[in-house]
Amino acid sequence: MLAHYYDSLTTTARRNPDRVAMLYNNELRDSLEEALLAALKSVGIEPGETFRADLGSAAAVSRKHRSGHEYSLQEFALSDELIASRFATVYGTYGFENKQSGRYSGP
Repeated sequence: MLAHYYDSLTTTARRNPDRVAMLYNNELRDSLEEALLAALKSVGIEPGETFRADLGSAAAVSRKHRSGHEYSLQEFALSDELIASRFATVYGTYGFENKQSGRYSGP
């Protein structure tokens, strides 16, 4: 399902580059306010003051949040090799440096 999601996202972004903004989990976690404001700007949306104030509050909460969830690949019968193989196109398309970083340097 996740691979299909990425394929659909790529198709939609290519067809509508002025209407799609990419947001990455690490950016949302580390700098929610800046990432969301930049994404909105890239699609031509100017948020109002109420939204900005609410976003500032949400960003403060987000910076302090630490998930208590821990998962292992083995729990889901997965391996690094299987994931790397299945998502090789995704890594290439989005320019992820590696599967751990979540950093984007692509199109």
